[in-house]
Amino acid sequence: MFLIKPKTIFDLFEKYGFSLFFKNVRNPLIKSNFNQEIEKTVLDNPAFFWYYNNGITGITSVLPEIRKEAKFIELTGLQVINGAQTVYSVYSAYSKATQTQREIIDREALISLRIVKSGGKDFDLRVTRFTNSQNPVTDRDFYANDDIQIQLQQQSFNTKIWYEKRKDEFRSVPTGITKVSNTVFAFSYLSYYLQEPTLAIKSFDLQNENNKNILFISHKDSSEGLYEKIFNDVTIFEDMLCSFYLFDLIFEYLCDRESKHIPNNNSLHNLAIFKGVYPKYLKLKGINSPNLSRFVIKKYESNDIEEIVGLMAFINKRIYTSLKMKPGINENGYRKFLTTKSGFDQVKEKIEKSKISLEILQEGFATAKKIIKRRKDKMQKRAVEKQEILSVSSDGTKKSVREIKA
Repeated sequence: MFLIKPKTIFDLFEKYGFSLFFKNVRNPLIKSNFNQEIEKTVLDNPAFFWYYNNGITGITSVLPEIRKEAKFIELTGLQVINGAQTVYSVYSAYSKATQTQREIIDREALISLRIVKSGGKDFDLRVTRFTNSQNPVTDRDFYANDDIQIQLQQQSFNTKIWYEKRKDEFRSVPTGITKVSNTVFAFSYLSYYLQEPTLAIKSFDLQNENNKNILFISHKDSSEGLYEKIFNDVTIFEDMLCSFYLFDLIFEYLCDRESKHIPNNNSLHNLAIFKGVYPKYLKLKGINSPNLSRFVIKKYESNDIEEIVGLMAFINKRIYTSLKMKPGINENGYRKFLTTKSGFDQVKEKIEKSKISLEILQEGFATAKKIIKRRKDKMQKRAVEKQEILSVSSDGTKKSVREIKA
């Protein structure tokens, strides 16, 4: 345990930047209210800083023997595993301070620094977990440095969709790149690729009820944990990207605003059934055994989506038809379908065994064509309206594009 001056923190971040937090579960939350309070204390009440702040915990691969008379120590591979907010806020405050303020800050403010020698991956994760408490840390944050999370992110860099493994890790992204949370990837992958929409519904409910994200909780820590089920040796980004694209399509084109509350609609179940029905449709068209994930990705990225949306519309209708065929079906029966594996499996099996033909599917494709056109028209209308609102004539008064052109 050491007491260090703010200048030491400033020099460390000035030299190493965000690489200090590679093993942390998150990067500094730049807009956190807590961080603003830290800055204010450093600048306005530096003498009280030590009393108000919990300090910083760092981990190092080599911890030298330190004698009482030591004035300097050399650390190898220093990583801040708790206190990222403190480090960044002190750095930010020190950067804004005048030279006179810096002298006062260094004379009056002290920061606790605890150094721990690395004890291996599991030890480091537990230390990180139990020392983070000042700003809320989500369940997914604790797995940000897991090997599979790093691999998935690296694979995503070859696409236009970047895999965000912890909050705010991308300060900015290049033009044309979209960042997507690994929670969304996990959610859609569990529903579509792993064929477990009822577990996805359960994860959504638990997240809303008690902020418990079982997608990123190990089964070793909780019987409900799904982390190893989703993230393992066979998980690749291509399958996750396919799942996300299909998830995006079904919520974009087949869910109205009122039905987008996940626990109350069958969109995730539709995704799971789609995985079994789509190959049958492709076979009808003479397309045999393609790499399904790659095939869907190519379709989505070339905006060739009409058949996919049409098949989803067809499945949607079959879901309701299958449920209505059951004697005495009611709201409880629909809820059973949404939330229980047995209820879902019965409907899934029935639809997958039912006869399909290109003729039968035409109604779904016609529906898709109308939906896509309606969506396109709505987007064009919004673009025109936005342009008309923003257009300003030379005299400073707002006028529509048509008026200006006239």
